[in-house]
Amino acid sequence: MYIARELTERQGGTINYETGPEGTCLHLELPLAVVTSTHSERPHVLVVEDDA
Repeated sequence: MYIARELTERQGGTINYETGPEGTCLHLELPLAVVTSTHSERPHVLVVEDDA
């Protein structure tokens, strides 16, 4: 979570999370690379942390 928060503070973007049987999934969506980029072209990062 710390790394995802640092990335959004430096680069912008949003963090969403959900819990599941594998652990907590953090979805980090970074800003568009270019103004004309579509949503599907945005870089995405998925981090899974074991809750155990």
